[in-house]
Amino acid sequence: MNLPRKICLGVLFVCHGAFAAVPAGLEPNSDERYFCPGLILKLGWKSVAGATAYRVQVSQDIGFHSFALNLETTATHLPFIPKEAGTFVWRVASRDENQKWGEFSSVRPVFCEPEEPSDSLLMPEDQATFKDSKPLKFSWKPVGSSSSYRVVVSSTPDLHAADARVYPAETDHLEIENLPPGDYFWGVYSENVIWQPLFLQPRALSLKKLGQKRLKTPTQLKNWGQ
Repeated sequence: MNLPRKICLGVLFVCHGAFAAVPAGLEPNSDERYFCPGLILKLGWKSVAGATAYRVQVSQDIGFHSFALNLETTATHLPFIPKEAGTFVWRVASRDENQKWGEFSSVRPVFCEPEEPSDSLLMPEDQATFKDSKPLKFSWKPVGSSSSYRVVVSSTPDLHAADARVYPAETDHLEIENLPPGDYFWGVYSENVIWQPLFLQPRALSLKKLGQKRLKTPTQLKNWGQ
């Protein structure tokens, strides 16, 4: 039986406390994948009160030893033109009115692919419904030489939510038992420079309790009979 582990999924699932005056990255979405030749990407973040400037760094290595971009700006967004396909990571820091730089933000990925991105998820299909009497079977297309995956199940489309369930896998399929009844979203990540999504959009699934009727809460009953 595979039990979930609360872990940090590379740099996608950040496990550190908040720092003062740290900009929060907004775009691109951490799971967005791009066909990058000729594409201009927009890196955006939340403004920091009292900030006089921001420093944005983009790298192809998680240690930021070399830069594809390393610029200062007073705006809260910056264009980035990838020169080649690959996995990039970026971060941003703010400078206060005393000219002191704060901590860098959590690292965010940019996935630039040499071909049009495709969905590698196989089963379950999107919007699938199951009874809770059997284990759920998940499968996906294997990626290159990768032998390490993470299946992530969340109650919202945000697979990086704090309550997301993370299941390690060493093959291209996994059975999950004892998932409580409810509505979920799921996706799979493969090990790379950072954990890379194998999906275009998280898939929805519904797990019904045996004998459970479709309408089960007052909020779902408000338009009943219409």
